[in-house]
This record gives sequence, C-alpha cells and structure tokens, in this order.
Amino acid sequence: MLETNSTLDKRQDLRSLTINNSTLDGDTCQVLDPNNAITWTNATSVKQRVVGGPFQFTGTRTVKVT
Repeated sequence: MLETNSTLDKRQDLRSLTINNSTLDGDTCQVLDPNNAITWTNATSVKQRVVGGPFQFTGTRTVKVT
C-alpha cells in the first residue's frame, strides 16, 4: 500500500518485482517503472482523485493496465 506522498521508484533498480495486490493514494503517490521491472498480477485500487497522467478521475477506482 502506498499512502500519502509515497513513491515506488524502480528507475535505477532493474531487478524484477511482482506485485499481487496493491492500493495507492492517486493524488499524492507515484510508481516510477520506466524499465518495466514490475509485474502487476491483479488490478490496483486507486484511492482519491487523479488529476494528471493518462487516467484522470475523482474517487476510488480499480485500474489494471497491461
């Protein structure tokens, strides 16, 4: 779970990481994975509003990007 102002930064870490279940605050958290090191096996629950990036919405949503 990523909460207020948290960042999961995989920019310099090329080791693989599998995330099965995840929740993050959409208004203040970031996942930085330009090398595609993270494998997401389930959808992520995004809490709060998201006002930037390819997905923008208000309220809690469940998102899976493949």
